[in-house]
Amino acid sequence: MYHKVENIYSMLSPESAPVLLWLQGGPGGSSMFGLFVEHGPYVVNKNLTLVHREFAWTNKYSMLYIDNPVGTGFSFTKDDRGYAVNQDDVGRDLYSALTQFYQIFPEYQKNEFYATGESYAGKYVPAIGYYIHTLNPSAKVKINFKGIAIGDGLCDPEVMLAGYADFMFQTGIVDENQKAYVQQQCDLAIYYIQQQKWIDSFDVNVEIDFIRTPMTAPRERSALQEQNLQIQKGGTSATYQLVSCSYRDWILQKNGSQASRLG
Repeated sequence: MYHKVENIYSMLSPESAPVLLWLQGGPGGSSMFGLFVEHGPYVVNKNLTLVHREFAWTNKYSMLYIDNPVGTGFSFTKDDRGYAVNQDDVGRDLYSALTQFYQIFPEYQKNEFYATGESYAGKYVPAIGYYIHTLNPSAKVKINFKGIAIGDGLCDPEVMLAGYADFMFQTGIVDENQKAYVQQQCDLAIYYIQQQKWIDSFDVNVEIDFIRTPMTAPRERSALQEQNLQIQKGGTSATYQLVSCSYRDWILQKNGSQASRLG
């Protein structure tokens, strides 16, 4: 899904604004979450009406949201060979999507391009970045690639997990007894990675995340789980229905599917 920069107070126009690709993590998270819940131009209310987000990334950038890898979110394939099985496949498929995008919208090809994402996209973003960097010099459809941005990225789980327990202890998230348990679980997840037991490692990672998240952001996590987030503005509270059910239902509507150019 593509949204051009639209802030009337911005000094940038769609003709010159940088183009940002956004990739959700998960793995398996739809980038529509980023669009409707995090930083896109719209928020879907519980009654399936749209409102503009005041502080959207589209205030300064043109945004391209892609459900990735194929099979994630609203993306699909009719052939099992279309599913990615490694990071090379991820990079190849995203690169194909980007070159097609610029062939359809050549007016944006000269604009600066950045690949961005969060969480497990710490693997996807470098994959597409490397693909562009490698193929761009000889490509017919060149991309004005300027850089990448990764938030809370899970780039190298084996290395990163080794430091979780110490980090959580040093920042006061866990006490000594809890630290010992977290370290035990991290060691187990690393062991499964080394044994290439990916599902077992993922399950342990999920447990570690549940240990970490409620301690660091209980109110935010609770708000998201309850499917609304209270936003204080000028002493009044505006409740926006932010998460999965609302935007999924809106997209699956006939009008929503047409408006979002899905399918």
